[in-house]
Amino acid sequence: MKKPYAALFLLVASITGWSQVSTGSLGGQVSDPNGAVIPAAKVVAKNVATGQEYTTESSESGLYVFPALKTGVYTLTVEKQGFNKSSRGNVEVRIAQRLDIDVRLAVGDIQQTVSVTAETPLLETSTVERGQNISTKLMDNLPLFSGGIRNPRNFVNFMPGVTNNGEQSVSGSGGRAQEVLIDGGSALNVESSAVFNFPSAEMFGEFKMLQSNYSAEYGRVGGGIEIYVSKSGTNSLHGAAFHNMRRDIWNANAWARNASTNPATNFRPKERFNETGGAIGGPVWVPKVYDGRNKSFWFFTYTKDIRPATVSFPVLTVPTALMKQGNFSEAGVPVIYDPLTRQPFANNIIPTARFSRISRNVLPLIPDPNLSRLAGNYNFVNTSAFDRYIWSLKFDHALTASNRLSVFYTNEVQGQNDIASFSGPLGNGLQNFQKPFNYRVNHDWALRPNVLMHTTVSFSKTRNVSRTLRQSARKFTEYC
Repeated sequence: MKKPYAALFLLVASITGWSQVSTGSLGGQVSDPNGAVIPAAKVVAKNVATGQEYTTESSESGLYVFPALKTGVYTLTVEKQGFNKSSRGNVEVRIAQRLDIDVRLAVGDIQQTVSVTAETPLLETSTVERGQNISTKLMDNLPLFSGGIRNPRNFVNFMPGVTNNGEQSVSGSGGRAQEVLIDGGSALNVESSAVFNFPSAEMFGEFKMLQSNYSAEYGRVGGGIEIYVSKSGTNSLHGAAFHNMRRDIWNANAWARNASTNPATNFRPKERFNETGGAIGGPVWVPKVYDGRNKSFWFFTYTKDIRPATVSFPVLTVPTALMKQGNFSEAGVPVIYDPLTRQPFANNIIPTARFSRISRNVLPLIPDPNLSRLAGNYNFVNTSAFDRYIWSLKFDHALTASNRLSVFYTNEVQGQNDIASFSGPLGNGLQNFQKPFNYRVNHDWALRPNVLMHTTVSFSKTRNVSRTLRQSARKFTEYC
């Protein structure tokens, strides 16, 4: 009876070992003015934006560590009876980064506080991992928009050691050796190692690219690890709105077009790309029912791609009204022979009795010419209509001071309707549809000051539909 339980324990341990964190960490050593270590000192890291506090104690060696802190700015406070309290502000914790801050307490009254204003160290001394961070401010300010919905992966190609010649390579690795993590869960298609429909940039607060010397938690790949962390709400209600545009009038014209004297070729190609949306977040607050400040938070984003339909103007050839009746006597039509007798049809007219059942059903679907000639007699306007929007929702909740839960969800709807040649079942139109979504659940439980259990559950899925337009009874809007 013991073996099944042992197997279950190993399975759970293996699954836990594969999880990837989406946080940063902070640690150091507490000592007195002479350099002697101070055990059992109370160490508190307080998130400035949310008011949430994380508490631990220094060990017998004076060491303290917060192994899983959400990215953001913190105030670090250390106190011990017989020493002045130490407070250090503006401690910025970034994703997948370990900060080492040693604290030296002065002898004195614990009621007195010594404020430390030294800069936070930028060099990681406790890990050999090599990588680069991009902060929230930098992500918001860099020019990502090039048409369509902004993609935060555009940062990657500007990182040192990254090349992209049709396939992304980090530090000389193969393209399929990469890993992409969103809130600790992989966002890759296991078959092709490609990312399907990456979520919009507005929902992410920070990004890091690990290039080499990965720690054990990031094992399994060797071609660069992209780590993205989603934004969270704070104690204050904050919102943002944006609209990005791309127009041909703002583009420099090509040299060859400027040199041309032909009005049909010397103009800038038309461009009409728009991205609009917004974000809002804050504490969960229900008047007279629940006040979630310092405890429960939410954050919502919405991004939409707005662009006009693309049109083209082909000139086609379709049978005339007489031809669809079997009458090919019009001038310019070659002689038509009866396949049974090998003789020309009388007056170049095919009797309707010789029409097959298929022909009788197809002929009404062919439009009549709109130009009075036999060849090139049908003008049509091809249209391609594109629609795409993405939204996300995140909840953060502190069950207790040592037990915290985070849930993140993204949903996208993308569709394109193409109508070509002519409308109806015989047209060359194509309908494409995609609807991917992502779930991420992260749970942190501090069992003891020196024991943390971190659990990540992630699920990603996409649906793809591609079919000839108007050959189905279902409407496109039914999929959206």
